[in-house]
Amino acid sequence: MDCLAGDIIVSMAVYRLRLDSQSYRKVTPLDSAGASLVFAGRSIDDPVAPIRCRFQHRERPRADFMSFKPGTVVASAKMIDDHFAIWEGCEFVALDIEGQAYYAVNVVHVVNALDRERSCPASAPLLTAEMTAYVFRPKRLWPPQIFKLPETSANEILAASSPDSDPMDDLVAVCGQAGLTGLKFQRLWVDDPATK
Repeated sequence: MDCLAGDIIVSMAVYRLRLDSQSYRKVTPLDSAGASLVFAGRSIDDPVAPIRCRFQHRERPRADFMSFKPGTVVASAKMIDDHFAIWEGCEFVALDIEGQAYYAVNVVHVVNALDRERSCPASAPLLTAEMTAYVFRPKRLWPPQIFKLPETSANEILAASSPDSDPMDDLVAVCGQAGLTGLKFQRLWVDDPATK
């Protein structure tokens, strides 16, 4: 199935985002507010005081994306501000990590884009675990975006990417072009009309 962007047929790939927490520092809260982090629909403009945090594993280098809580990503305020369109459909909590501005990001954009008939769940018939083979409906993923699937929203964040999209609005392209660190992209699926 091809993805249509206007009159142009485009190729698209979907990646699972993995935090590279073995190579880079992690973040830990300094008080109970961070330990019981609640997003509650917070936008980037909420005037809530940042949660104070510190780095763990100081022998490791800092990354542009870091681990904080399961299901969340920590990104620098500069990365969020410079590429805000990427983060549509997310909630934010401001973090002060040793005097530096970061955000804890929770992806709440859920897209029903999985082709269930052609995908293989890790344990049938339940679709709550990570899938073993993915097939997507690409029209539901245009323009490229970060998202979660209803079937796996508790344990994975996904990113759709296309060479035909604006590279400034595509997380995979931005990280590759800018050499941003801390995220690994595991390709799960590709739909390339040129090969059909």
